[in-house]
Amino acid sequence: MLENMEVAIVGANGLFRSGIASLLSGSAKRVHELGDPAALQRLLESGTRIGLVLIEAAGFNGDTAEHIARLRELAPRAQIAVLSGEADSGRIAASFAAGADGFLLKDISAGTLIQSLRVLALGEKVFPFAEFFSSGAPEAQSELSAREREILRCLIEGDSNKRIANRLGITEATVKVHLKSILRKTRTANRTQAAIWALRSGVRKEDVKSESSRADLRAARH
Repeated sequence: MLENMEVAIVGANGLFRSGIASLLSGSAKRVHELGDPAALQRLLESGTRIGLVLIEAAGFNGDTAEHIARLRELAPRAQIAVLSGEADSGRIAASFAAGADGFLLKDISAGTLIQSLRVLALGEKVFPFAEFFSSGAPEAQSELSAREREILRCLIEGDSNKRIANRLGITEATVKVHLKSILRKTRTANRTQAAIWALRSGVRKEDVKSESSRADLRAARH
Protein backbone atom coordinates (compact mmCIF):
# COMPACT_ATOMS: atom_id res chain seq x y z
CA MET A 1 0.00 0.00 0.00
CA LEU A 2 1.08 3.60 -0.65
CA GLU A 3 1.15 4.36 3.07
CA ASN A 4 3.96 1.82 3.50
CA MET A 5 6.00 2.99 0.50
CA GLU A 6 8.82 5.46 0.03
CA VAL A 7 8.08 7.64 -3.00
CA ALA A 8 10.60 9.43 -5.22
CA ILE A 9 9.49 12.51 -7.15
CA VAL A 10 11.90 13.09 -10.05
CA GLY A 11 11.77 16.40 -11.90
CA ALA A 12 13.97 19.33 -12.81
CA ASN A 13 11.33 21.81 -11.62
CA GLY A 14 11.63 22.39 -7.87
CA LEU A 15 8.13 23.86 -7.64
CA PHE A 16 6.71 20.73 -9.26
CA ARG A 17 8.55 18.48 -6.83
CA SER A 18 7.55 20.48 -3.78
CA GLY A 19 3.92 20.68 -4.85
CA ILE A 20 3.57 16.94 -5.37
CA ALA A 21 5.47 16.22 -2.16
CA SER A 22 3.07 18.45 -0.27
CA LEU A 23 0.07 16.63 -1.78
CA LEU A 24 1.50 13.27 -0.77
CA SER A 25 2.30 14.35 2.76
CA GLY A 26 0.61 11.87 5.08
CA SER A 27 -0.33 9.51 2.23
CA ALA A 28 3.08 7.88 1.79
CA LYS A 29 5.66 6.59 4.23
CA ARG A 30 8.22 9.10 3.00
CA VAL A 31 8.62 11.35 -0.03
CA HIS A 32 11.98 12.16 -1.64
CA GLU A 33 12.38 15.15 -3.98
CA LEU A 34 15.04 14.46 -6.62
CA GLY A 35 16.31 16.71 -9.39
CA ASP A 36 17.36 14.00 -11.84
CA PRO A 37 17.79 10.23 -12.30
CA ALA A 38 21.37 10.48 -11.00
CA ALA A 39 20.01 11.66 -7.66
CA LEU A 40 17.73 8.62 -7.58
CA GLN A 41 20.73 6.38 -8.24
CA ARG A 42 22.57 7.90 -5.28
CA LEU A 43 19.51 7.46 -3.07
CA LEU A 44 19.16 3.81 -4.04
CA GLU A 45 22.87 3.18 -3.51
CA SER A 46 22.45 4.49 0.04
CA GLY A 47 20.14 1.56 0.74
CA THR A 48 16.80 3.35 0.44
CA ARG A 49 14.06 1.15 -0.99
CA ILE A 50 11.82 3.14 -3.34
CA GLY A 51 8.42 1.63 -4.08
CA LEU A 52 7.03 4.32 -6.39
CA VAL A 53 8.69 6.83 -8.73
CA LEU A 54 6.75 9.80 -10.12
CA ILE A 55 8.41 11.66 -13.00
CA GLU A 56 7.30 14.83 -14.77
CA ALA A 57 7.02 14.21 -18.51
CA ALA A 58 8.40 17.62 -19.47
CA GLY A 59 10.83 17.77 -16.58
CA PHE A 60 14.05 17.13 -18.53
CA ASN A 61 15.62 17.81 -21.88
CA GLY A 62 15.40 14.93 -24.32
CA ASP A 63 12.96 12.09 -24.73
CA THR A 64 10.83 11.23 -21.71
CA ALA A 65 10.93 7.52 -22.63
CA GLU A 66 14.71 7.53 -22.32
CA HIS A 67 14.50 8.86 -18.78
CA ILE A 68 11.83 6.29 -17.91
CA ALA A 69 14.04 3.50 -19.23
CA ARG A 70 16.88 4.82 -17.07
CA LEU A 71 14.64 4.92 -14.00
CA ARG A 72 13.50 1.37 -14.74
CA GLU A 73 17.12 0.23 -14.79
CA LEU A 74 17.80 1.93 -11.48
CA ALA A 75 14.64 0.71 -9.74
CA PRO A 76 13.44 -2.47 -11.48
CA ARG A 77 10.97 -3.36 -8.73
CA ALA A 78 9.44 0.10 -8.29
CA GLN A 79 6.22 1.32 -9.86
CA ILE A 80 6.92 4.22 -12.23
CA ALA A 81 4.31 6.84 -13.08
CA VAL A 82 4.53 9.75 -15.52
CA LEU A 83 2.77 13.05 -14.84
CA SER A 84 2.04 14.91 -18.07
CA GLY A 85 0.20 17.99 -19.21
CA GLU A 86 -1.41 16.22 -22.14
CA ALA A 87 -2.74 12.78 -23.04
CA ASP A 88 -0.69 12.33 -26.20
CA SER A 89 -1.21 8.76 -27.41
CA GLY A 90 2.31 8.54 -28.80
CA ARG A 91 3.89 9.66 -25.55
CA ILE A 92 1.66 7.30 -23.55
CA ALA A 93 2.62 4.33 -25.73
CA ALA A 94 6.32 5.23 -25.62
CA SER A 95 6.21 5.65 -21.85
CA PHE A 96 4.73 2.21 -21.27
CA ALA A 97 7.09 0.64 -23.79
CA ALA A 98 9.99 2.15 -21.83
CA GLY A 99 8.78 0.59 -18.59
CA ALA A 100 6.23 2.99 -17.06
CA ASP A 101 3.36 1.55 -15.03
CA GLY A 102 1.20 4.66 -15.00
CA PHE A 103 0.49 7.81 -16.98
CA LEU A 104 -1.37 10.59 -15.16
CA LEU A 105 -2.55 14.02 -16.29
CA LYS A 106 -1.75 17.24 -14.48
CA ASP A 107 -5.36 18.44 -14.61
CA ILE A 108 -6.62 15.73 -12.24
CA SER A 109 -7.60 16.66 -8.71
CA ALA A 110 -5.31 16.07 -5.74
CA GLY A 111 -7.64 13.34 -4.48
CA THR A 112 -7.66 11.56 -7.83
CA LEU A 113 -3.86 11.74 -8.01
CA ILE A 114 -3.47 10.13 -4.60
CA GLN A 115 -6.04 7.43 -5.32
CA SER A 116 -4.39 6.70 -8.67
CA LEU A 117 -1.03 6.30 -6.94
CA ARG A 118 -2.67 3.93 -4.48
CA VAL A 119 -3.86 1.82 -7.39
CA LEU A 120 -0.31 1.83 -8.76
CA ALA A 121 1.03 0.85 -5.33
CA LEU A 122 -1.08 -2.30 -5.61
CA GLY A 123 0.80 -3.28 -8.76
CA GLU A 124 -1.89 -2.19 -11.23
CA LYS A 125 -1.50 -0.12 -14.39
CA VAL A 126 -3.01 3.36 -14.61
CA PHE A 127 -3.37 5.57 -17.67
CA PRO A 128 -5.89 8.02 -19.17
CA PHE A 129 -9.06 6.55 -20.62
CA ALA A 130 -10.50 9.71 -22.08
CA GLU A 131 -13.27 7.84 -23.87
CA PHE A 132 -14.57 6.63 -20.53
CA PHE A 133 -14.73 10.13 -19.02
CA SER A 134 -16.92 11.61 -21.71
CA SER A 135 -20.35 13.15 -21.29
CA GLY A 136 -21.73 9.64 -21.06
CA ALA A 137 -20.33 9.19 -17.53
CA PRO A 138 -23.35 10.70 -15.69
CA GLU A 139 -25.69 8.35 -17.55
CA ALA A 140 -23.53 5.37 -16.59
CA GLN A 141 -23.57 6.49 -12.97
CA SER A 142 -27.35 6.65 -12.96
CA GLU A 143 -27.49 3.04 -14.17
CA LEU A 144 -25.36 1.73 -11.31
CA SER A 145 -27.14 0.05 -8.43
CA ALA A 146 -26.36 0.87 -4.80
CA ARG A 147 -24.44 -2.39 -4.48
CA GLU A 148 -22.43 -1.69 -7.63
CA ARG A 149 -21.48 1.73 -6.29
CA GLU A 150 -20.34 0.08 -3.05
CA ILE A 151 -18.18 -2.32 -5.03
CA LEU A 152 -16.72 0.55 -7.06
CA ARG A 153 -15.71 2.24 -3.84
CA CYS A 154 -14.02 -0.99 -2.75
CA LEU A 155 -12.17 -1.11 -6.07
CA ILE A 156 -10.93 2.43 -5.49
CA GLU A 157 -9.53 1.28 -2.17
CA GLY A 158 -7.80 -1.65 -3.86
CA ASP A 159 -9.85 -4.46 -2.31
CA SER A 160 -9.68 -7.99 -3.73
CA ASN A 161 -12.88 -9.90 -4.56
CA LYS A 162 -12.53 -11.81 -1.29
CA ARG A 163 -12.11 -8.61 0.70
CA ILE A 164 -15.12 -7.03 -1.03
CA ALA A 165 -17.23 -10.11 -0.27
CA ASN A 166 -16.26 -10.00 3.40
CA ARG A 167 -16.91 -6.27 3.70
CA LEU A 168 -20.32 -6.42 2.06
CA GLY A 169 -21.45 -9.78 3.43
CA ILE A 170 -21.90 -11.41 0.03
CA THR A 171 -20.20 -14.30 -1.79
CA GLU A 172 -17.24 -13.91 -4.13
CA ALA A 173 -19.41 -15.31 -6.92
CA THR A 174 -21.87 -12.47 -6.36
CA VAL A 175 -19.03 -9.96 -6.42
CA LYS A 176 -17.93 -11.32 -9.81
CA VAL A 177 -21.47 -10.96 -11.18
CA HIS A 178 -21.62 -7.33 -10.02
CA LEU A 179 -18.17 -6.65 -11.48
CA LYS A 180 -19.28 -7.88 -14.90
CA SER A 181 -22.26 -5.57 -14.72
CA ILE A 182 -20.07 -2.64 -13.65
CA LEU A 183 -17.63 -3.16 -16.52
CA ARG A 184 -20.51 -3.31 -18.99
CA LYS A 185 -22.21 -0.17 -17.69
CA THR A 186 -19.02 1.89 -17.42
CA ARG A 187 -17.61 0.54 -20.70
CA THR A 188 -14.33 -0.40 -19.04
CA ALA A 189 -12.23 -3.53 -19.62
CA ASN A 190 -11.01 -4.42 -16.12
CA ARG A 191 -11.20 -3.52 -12.42
CA THR A 192 -8.36 -0.97 -12.68
CA GLN A 193 -10.11 0.94 -15.45
CA ALA A 194 -13.35 0.79 -13.46
CA ALA A 195 -11.62 2.20 -10.37
CA ILE A 196 -10.15 5.10 -12.34
CA TRP A 197 -13.50 5.68 -14.05
CA ALA A 198 -15.10 5.89 -10.61
CA LEU A 199 -12.50 8.37 -9.39
CA ARG A 200 -12.91 10.62 -12.40
CA SER A 201 -16.71 10.31 -12.33
CA GLY A 202 -17.01 11.45 -8.74
CA VAL A 203 -18.01 8.22 -6.99
CA ARG A 204 -17.40 9.03 -3.33
CA LYS A 205 -17.70 7.19 -0.04
CA GLU A 206 -20.51 9.49 1.01
CA ASP A 207 -22.43 8.64 -2.16
CA VAL A 208 -22.10 4.94 -1.47
CA LYS A 209 -23.36 5.30 2.07
CA SER A 210 -26.39 7.31 1.05
CA GLU A 211 -27.22 4.94 -1.79
CA SER A 212 -26.90 1.94 0.52
CA SER A 213 -29.12 3.54 3.11
CA ARG A 214 -31.82 4.17 0.54
CA ALA A 215 -31.50 0.62 -0.76
CA ASP A 216 -31.78 -0.81 2.77
CA LEU A 217 -34.81 1.35 3.45
CA ARG A 218 -36.52 0.14 0.28
CA ALA A 219 -35.73 -3.46 1.18
CA ALA A 220 -37.17 -2.99 4.68
CA ARG A 221 -40.44 -1.75 3.21
CA HIS A 222 -40.96 -4.93 1.17
